[in-house]
Amino acid sequence: MDERLRWVLLALQPGTDVRGLCASEGVAASALYEWRRRYLAGGVEALAPRTRRPHRFPKQVPAAIEDEIVRLRKELVDKGFDAGPQSIAWHLEQAGLSVPSRATIGRVLSRRGLIDPQPQKRPRSSWRRFEWPSPNDLWQGDMTMWTLAGGTGIEIIDFLDDHSRFVLALVAFDRTVTCQDTSTVFEQACDQHGPPTRLVTDNGLIFTGNQLGFEVVFETRVRALGVHQISSSPYHPQTCGKLERFHQTLKKHLAALDPARTLAELQTQLDAFRDRYNWHRPHQGIGRSIPAERYHAQPRSGPLDQLPDRPPPRRYRHRVLRRAPHPQPLAHRRRDALGRDPHHRHPNRHPHPTL
Repeated sequence: MDERLRWVLLALQPGTDVRGLCASEGVAASALYEWRRRYLAGGVEALAPRTRRPHRFPKQVPAAIEDEIVRLRKELVDKGFDAGPQSIAWHLEQAGLSVPSRATIGRVLSRRGLIDPQPQKRPRSSWRRFEWPSPNDLWQGDMTMWTLAGGTGIEIIDFLDDHSRFVLALVAFDRTVTCQDTSTVFEQACDQHGPPTRLVTDNGLIFTGNQLGFEVVFETRVRALGVHQISSSPYHPQTCGKLERFHQTLKKHLAALDPARTLAELQTQLDAFRDRYNWHRPHQGIGRSIPAERYHAQPRSGPLDQLPDRPPPRRYRHRVLRRAPHPQPLAHRRRDALGRDPHHRHPNRHPHPTL
């Protein structure tokens, strides 16, 4: 501001060439004329830099809507429910309020300090999505872990419909789950909702013995129902990604509740969560539809008339490569009495196992 005052005082001196002064000082003539006008109207204080912020914001979200967005965010987080912009927009719509865009809700949450930026996350445009066209075209099955208040480990078996994200079974066990347990849960889900056309699971032994070259009880009973069972690729959880994402939502909700002390109490929490997830919660992956509405919106698929041929079991054998304690260049390795390299193995003497 001192420089502005000096230029203004020079411009106010009689006989001063204002444009010449601007050229010598490197100042825009329009700016100097503006500063002179402000100085004559308000004195030195009027030369202080002024904000360029607009006087009016006709498209700004009303303060009441911003406060409701923040309240919904905190309420949903405390209950362990999804609290992103899409979920908040759905709740605003259900309440009959004006619904800003998802990006606007995100900016409100960021401005209030309720979102932690995560620029390292993979962009959604790079995801490879798939979804079967009808209910019961494909089920996904998996098992996850939880812990009771006393530290007892719990195993939870769940099945989910790929098309609608409808949770078909959610059962907890306070012991190590067996093939008999998974078979019972699956058959109960089939009795209630009808058997699916296909079932995809990971390669756990409670689902398949394909990795070890034999068939487990679960595979036998699934095939007896006419269901085509598919095993995901090893070390590729994205195949059952919908169920893996469901586990994240489930555990986030359970963590917000008081820890269950018994298996029965945990099962009650799971049943309540399953009811809300299926019948009352909009799902972002299906356009904010309710899973139960989508599951019952069209006829369901059923078992195949003829199952495809069962592929031969895949067996994976791993060679253990032993490294010499002090590896040396070939030219400097010690040789035995016949001049042979003791680290060399003849290919016919130790054939490579068949993969």
